[in-house]
Amino acid sequence: MRSLITLFLILFVFGCNPEKKSRSKIEALEHVGESQKYALGVACMEYISQHGNNLPWSKILVRKLIAAGFYPEAIYGVELLLKKFPGEPELLLLRSTAYRNLHQYGLAMEDLQHGLKLQPGNDNLSQEVTALNNEHELWKEIERLNQSLRGSPDSFPILLNRAEDFFKMRQYDAVLYDLGSLSKMRSPEDSIYYTEKVIALYKDNRRPVDMLAEMLEYFGRK
Repeated sequence: MRSLITLFLILFVFGCNPEKKSRSKIEALEHVGESQKYALGVACMEYISQHGNNLPWSKILVRKLIAAGFYPEAIYGVELLLKKFPGEPELLLLRSTAYRNLHQYGLAMEDLQHGLKLQPGNDNLSQEVTALNNEHELWKEIERLNQSLRGSPDSFPILLNRAEDFFKMRQYDAVLYDLGSLSKMRSPEDSIYYTEKVIALYKDNRRPVDMLAEMLEYFGRK
C-alpha cells in the first residue's frame, strides 16, 4: 500500500511540474520523426522561453533548432538565454552559427568576436572565425557568379563553378539543383546520368556527399 501511495505522489508531483512536462513533450516529439518537425520546434521555443534556467538543456534545444533549420527561432532563443546568462560564450557561438546559416556574416562575426573578448583562449570560437571568413569568401564568389549568369551566352561553366562553391559550403540541395540544370544543357546522356544518380541517392547506402562529388567530377569533365 505504501509503495502505491509513493508511486502516486511521484506521478502527481511529476504531472504538476511544468518544466518536466515540457521536457517530456520534447523527448516524445523527437521519437515521432520528421512529421513533427514544426511541433518540436515550437516545443523547444516554449521550453526556452518558459523554463530557460536550465542552461545545458536549453543549449541542446538551440542546437536542435539549428539542426532543424529554424535559424530565426534559434537566434531569438539565444537572445532570451543571454538575458539570464550574459557571460556565456557558447551561446554567442550558437547564435553565430544561426546567423551564418542565414548568410548574415557580419552579425555572425560580431558574436564570435564578442565571445572571444569574454573568453580569449576559446579554440572553438577561434576556429569558427577562420571557418566563417572562408565561407564568407565563398558566398561572395557565389554572388559574383549569380551576377555573371545574367545575360551570359554560356551558363554551363558558371553553374558548374557555383555548384562547386555550394559543395564546399555543404549546401547540398543547392548543389543538386545546379547539377540538374547542367544535366539539361549538353546531351541526353547527361540527363540520363543525372536522373540515375538522383534515384541512386535514395536507394544506395553510400553517403550523398560522395555521390555529389562524383557528379561534380562528371560534369567537370564536359
